[in-house]
Amino acid sequence: MGFWDIVDRQVDKGRRAGLFDDLPGHGKPIADLDRRREEGWWAANFVKTERAHIREEELTKRLRSVRYELRRAKTEADVSAIVAEINAEIAEHNRLSQDLELDAFPDVSLNDELATFRAREQT
Repeated sequence: MGFWDIVDRQVDKGRRAGLFDDLPGHGKPIADLDRRREEGWWAANFVKTERAHIREEELTKRLRSVRYELRRAKTEADVSAIVAEINAEIAEHNRLSQDLELDAFPDVSLNDELATFRAREQT
């Protein structure tokens, strides 16, 4: 039994187990299938997608740390600066990822964070 026979068996086994259901792009035509592409386009796209996933993970971690920073903010100006900085990072991530099949991160609401800060200050 050759390598490709083993691969075909594993793919078939996965298909029967439903491992390929609900994959991104499932049921959609392949974009620009008839377009000529440069050599190595697939690898370049793969690297771009993987970098976006790494940015996504880093941004998720950064959002957790921002929540901590917001709880420690001393003034409304601090809250505003923290929110502006994280929203700039979110905008950059969303801009770089817009042509990939990734969900956009929503902005952090300055009004909500200021309301939380004010409520915390009154206690």
